[in-house]
Amino acid sequence: MHPSHQIQLAYGKDTLTVTVPKQTQVLTPDDTIVPLARPHESILESLRNPIGSVSLYALIRKKRPKTVCIVVSDYTRPVPYKIILPPLLSELHRAGIHNEQITILIATGMHRASTPEERLTLFGQEILESYRVFDHTALDKTSLVSFTLNDISVSVNRRYVESDMKILTGCIEPHFMTGFSGGRKSICPGISGLDTMKYFHGPKLLESPFAIPGNLDHNPCHEFAVAVAKRVGVDFILNVLVNREQQITGVFSGDLDQAFYAGVQQCELQTLVTVEQPFEIVITTNGGYPLDQNFYQSVKGLVGALAIVKNGGTIICAAECSDGVGSPEFRKLLFNMQSPEQFIQMISAPDYFQLDQWEVEELIKVLRKVTVQFYSTGISFEELKRCHVQPISSVEAGINLALTRYGSNATIAVIPDGPYVLTKVKKTG
Repeated sequence: MHPSHQIQLAYGKDTLTVTVPKQTQVLTPDDTIVPLARPHESILESLRNPIGSVSLYALIRKKRPKTVCIVVSDYTRPVPYKIILPPLLSELHRAGIHNEQITILIATGMHRASTPEERLTLFGQEILESYRVFDHTALDKTSLVSFTLNDISVSVNRRYVESDMKILTGCIEPHFMTGFSGGRKSICPGISGLDTMKYFHGPKLLESPFAIPGNLDHNPCHEFAVAVAKRVGVDFILNVLVNREQQITGVFSGDLDQAFYAGVQQCELQTLVTVEQPFEIVITTNGGYPLDQNFYQSVKGLVGALAIVKNGGTIICAAECSDGVGSPEFRKLLFNMQSPEQFIQMISAPDYFQLDQWEVEELIKVLRKVTVQFYSTGISFEELKRCHVQPISSVEAGINLALTRYGSNATIAVIPDGPYVLTKVKKTG
């Protein structure tokens, strides 16, 4: 190999040291945005002086709710709830709300329910002992309220819909379908039912060229999620931005639209990296734990790198995948897929819908454009082959293999933090 240097890739709960050629460009976003020195105080300040809304205290005193539902993200999201929830709960109490009036609803979407260990890690013992905490269950029709939205069948968690006061919490970061996570996404898909998922995660929306990371304009996934959120109502949101160490760098609370868009603006400043030209080889990750727990989630890292890879190029991804491939439904769809064309034709049939088909569809977007090499210590070579990627024994082995294809002077980029970085090619003209 030519002259080289070492880099650290986010991998599991640690990092992976990798040797890359000297010509490799390391893509990291603006590191001048420092973490908040006093996050607790900053959150309180935001709750008392929110964006596009009266203070949370004033809102509660005006509404005088008997029940409050706080929607929180699940175990797959790096949201520091041990820091976020205490000031939020203290403001609720200051306004006269008691523990028994509060429900904490975990927005699992179509993911599995949280384990006791995951809840403890997310919230801490004190919150678990003091408040009612429930997992959303998308497949339990009795726990949902159904309605029609523009002739589309939609359902949302009953505990949320029937609460007097509705609060959304979460993290704003680049998202491979909806442009950015946060805000409206806590409801759709976070606490929506299977019927909603059929449309939200169906090919009609996902095949749109606007349903990509970092884009909200004309993004049908974003627009549908907003429509669902506004239909069921949102009184207040509390969203944060975090850096690679999962430290809070920004707090945005208040109105569903205004606070979210303010957060998106800072998220772009914090995560966007623009390159002059696409690369032949891009090395990426899935951001380490908790996002790289399985191959299903790791599709996000692949899609996140797609914009800066040449057609016919190679993405090399390192993701631990300690939980393996993903759900049984995802494994079956992926392992049985004959070709991308066959799969898209199958899911485009009017009455066809299978759990987790959307993640296979996102993977197909990648496979249509590039070759994928995948390094994981959690999935066997045989299973990785059945995931339609090329298993590699190390990232370095993948680099050497790609260099034999494109030549020793091939253009190479590395995104150490994977989907937490928003990558774009500079527009010309």
